[in-house]
Amino acid sequence: MKKHDMINKNMVNQVNRERNALALSRSPFCVHLFYSLQSKSSVYLVMEYLIGGDLKSLLSMYGFFEESMATFYTSEVVLALEYLHSHSIVHRDIKPDNMLLTAEGHVKLTDFGLSRISIHRGTVCIIVIYFGILFQLYQYNLEIISIHCFIHFFVLYMCI
Repeated sequence: MKKHDMINKNMVNQVNRERNALALSRSPFCVHLFYSLQSKSSVYLVMEYLIGGDLKSLLSMYGFFEESMATFYTSEVVLALEYLHSHSIVHRDIKPDNMLLTAEGHVKLTDFGLSRISIHRGTVCIIVIYFGILFQLYQYNLEIISIHCFIHFFVLYMCI
């Protein structure tokens, strides 16, 4: 990515968030970041290559998923979210476009540009921590609700 374009499109924070979230993530259900590099004019994120396409393309090819297939993909996304949430990372952009497939057909989450990473420090006021936890729980619950919506979407896609 060209630095000039990132600045013009106001994407500097988004790229930084994506790099930080990917650097912290070691889940088998999230895309792996191997290196992040920069030159005078560009920023490079060297990530795992996933040849299987995305879940949205697969869903449009099949029309809908059988229950076993929907269960398989949903469970892998739930495992990814469980890992991220346990490491205080909220993805905040859960959609089939951001679920890539490996050559073996497993799901990996990508596009962490909107993610939120919570780092707790010992000197923060208790009230701030309390509201921070409530807000974070709210965001976690939204991601769980979106998974519930995907289950229905995966199975009922052709019926709509």
